[in-house]
Amino acid sequence: MDYQKIELGHPTAESEESFRVKRVVEFARSHNICSGTVVDLGCGYGAYVHALSPFANQVIGIEVEETRLQKAVEINKDRPNVDFLHYDGKRIPLASESVDNVMIIEVLEHVNNDLKTLLEIKRILKPGGGLLLSVPNKYFPFETHALSVLGRKISTGDKICFIPLTTWLPEIVRAKIATARVYTRKGLCCLIARAGFAIVKKKYMFMPLDKLNNSKITGQLRRIGLFLENIPGAVVFCAHLLITARKT
Repeated sequence: MDYQKIELGHPTAESEESFRVKRVVEFARSHNICSGTVVDLGCGYGAYVHALSPFANQVIGIEVEETRLQKAVEINKDRPNVDFLHYDGKRIPLASESVDNVMIIEVLEHVNNDLKTLLEIKRILKPGGGLLLSVPNKYFPFETHALSVLGRKISTGDKICFIPLTTWLPEIVRAKIATARVYTRKGLCCLIARAGFAIVKKKYMFMPLDKLNNSKITGQLRRIGLFLENIPGAVVFCAHLLITARKT
């Protein structure tokens, strides 16, 4: 689906201490996505790069926005096995079949062409290389990105998203107002397969709630969220889809 108002996303985390970063890296480690040379495509401020660096031989953060890239370099200046590259949004500046694993976390929904981006990832991966991908879940009933309606931008809440049910609109309608895509698990798996990957693991993930300041309430909500991830209703309760795959 061709989204009319696709926008560059905001970094999902500023620190490796983020609950989201810890969970994603844990998931990556459990599926052997942290070994060898690892690329974080759309690395933002470099939080995932920082968290991955103890486990990989080399971590390469790639980002389109230069000011974010500068901050990422500063945050990771003490990590000798970390490098950063600027990306023009078209061709990843790495040689074909040169990396072992790629992570793309809450980025695919913001690119101009998601299939072409996955094909570029496939190009730089070695045969059998791993992919860890995270995107917004279409069936989560609250919008997590801004909308653009009749020339007016409607943003989501700073602490927790609050625009209800727009994710459930037919894509032909949503594509006219949304600034980022949402994905069904089936649709995402089909897209990944078209790009030449074999699915390894599919998982729904509850909102990390990193912006909530009350640690007691946040902890309780996270425990509830971890429970909800593993029930049949996870498709509605969880904001994100996590998928690991291998280049075929």
